[in-house]
Amino acid sequence: MENSTLALIAQEQRRLGANTWQALLSTFRGVFYETVYPSISIFMEQRSTLRRCCAGTLEKRRATAAVSGPLRGNPKHRYSFNVDLRNENWNIRDSFQGASPLLGALNLRRESAGAELTSFTSGKWIWSTGIELSHRDYRNVFAGTALTPDVLLQGFQLKALAHTRYELWRVPERRFNTIAAGSTQVGRIWAEPSAAFGKLQGFMAARWYPRAEGEDYEISERISGGGIAGDVPFDELYMLGLERDNDLLLRAHIGTRDGRKGAPPGSTLRPVQRGDQQKSVQQRIVFSAAGAVS
Repeated sequence: MENSTLALIAQEQRRLGANTWQALLSTFRGVFYETVYPSISIFMEQRSTLRRCCAGTLEKRRATAAVSGPLRGNPKHRYSFNVDLRNENWNIRDSFQGASPLLGALNLRRESAGAELTSFTSGKWIWSTGIELSHRDYRNVFAGTALTPDVLLQGFQLKALAHTRYELWRVPERRFNTIAAGSTQVGRIWAEPSAAFGKLQGFMAARWYPRAEGEDYEISERISGGGIAGDVPFDELYMLGLERDNDLLLRAHIGTRDGRKGAPPGSTLRPVQRGDQQKSVQQRIVFSAAGAVS
């Protein structure tokens, strides 16, 4: 019988950090893409964490804040409240490079506030539910062929959210695991006329480390899909490509062009398959680097 040893080294965050360098590195870790992440951990009757994100470019301006903590001191259940403010310029094109005519353009202003409850039911199953109230409006609109009236919905919106994640299969001796997740959103926007919509999406992902030790090689596969029913505001459409606000990441497909979102345009359907083979090329205490083939 083989013997196994588990070493766990945990350090609780103290307000802004254990020291000045830790606080600075944590806050300015996104400086290369013009984003800062100030975070503070506050101890009252229970441990609460306040996180803020501020991103600013000429085309994308965003500020977020979130506070979270264990519900009634029970770490099995966790609450969170968040605020998100955006002011973004969009250019709708078919491609992020080469000759691609402008299909539409606008400036989006969106403000939202939400609350969420997450339950860690077991080591395999996590679920969450929440609500979000938001308001949006559009300025400098060039409708073109992409921005039809049924997506230029503006006004107040109320949305209910639910999410679940389950670990289907884990083989520790082979360093392999598979998870499945799904989420749903149901919302109504009080535009002229008002509209209701629903979003359903999910994914299945597998990860394997071929070597018995370390994480030098990693192979992963992910299949996701989803759809939207009803009339949704423009920014609720699925967006495909590499962009920090986008969860449909595909290597070599950039989600912006000249700093503006909208390449490629949004869609109400979401079929995506992604496979990666990753190799670590450099590992240090402060940073690590890896190369991947998709």
